[in-house]
Amino acid sequence: MTNEEKKKIMNEMKTINKNNNHNAYILCVSSKSNDNIDNLQNLLERESQDIISKGLESHKYTIKVLVIGPAGVGKSSLTDRIINDTFTMDPLSTLGVSLKKIKVDLNNHSSINYQYIDSGGQEKYRSIWNAYLIYADIIIFVNDDKRIKAYTNFVEDKILLSEKKIICCINKMDLISDAEKNKVLKEYKLENDELKAQPIFLVSDKSKEGIKELTKKINEYSINIIDKKIDSSKKTDNRIELKNERKYISNNKLKKKKKCC
Repeated sequence: MTNEEKKKIMNEMKTINKNNNHNAYILCVSSKSNDNIDNLQNLLERESQDIISKGLESHKYTIKVLVIGPAGVGKSSLTDRIINDTFTMDPLSTLGVSLKKIKVDLNNHSSINYQYIDSGGQEKYRSIWNAYLIYADIIIFVNDDKRIKAYTNFVEDKILLSEKKIICCINKMDLISDAEKNKVLKEYKLENDELKAQPIFLVSDKSKEGIKELTKKINEYSINIIDKKIDSSKKTDNRIELKNERKYISNNKLKKKKKCC
């Protein structure tokens, strides 16, 4: 086809496009000579990403974080520190199950509703635990240096087979010396052999020690979970990341990663 013929066809197509109020892209391509194929591929990629972005605009994701551990290890205080960056010297004991929520905005007007569930020790009842486990996305085991054994003896098999994201915390590290921390960490791994491969954080809800690292891991796991929820069968390059890794609450926004180069 000559250039004049291409030009004539393009003009005709543009006229049809305009008269019918269409907003179509018009390209002359050739699979044989590879003419304009690169431009067609770029156009398809750009439009596909735009469709994906628009699909996220009104979506509301829910991430459920189950916080379990012995009584008195500071589960509620740790949750308050993560969510509100606050600490109470004499917090009330949690009776039964406690639910705390925080909404996090994503780009394109989407949002994540985080639900932090403090079990209040109810995981020792197998029937209740099963209900928690089904719906939880992330499980946080909280202990301190006095109660080093994690609550896994009743549900060990289901935890390891559940494919849930697991995080371990040893709280109240402000009460022990730096020299003792390695000893506590070593003892924790020995007492909880089934969890030694999971991330373990030495934290303090009072002094904020380790909180930044802990929230960063929660962020990382949450992003991975959301990515899978966006499309469990097709991996896209529209990954979601935090604008601020320090915390993921309050006014922090989340944005999508752009494909590099």
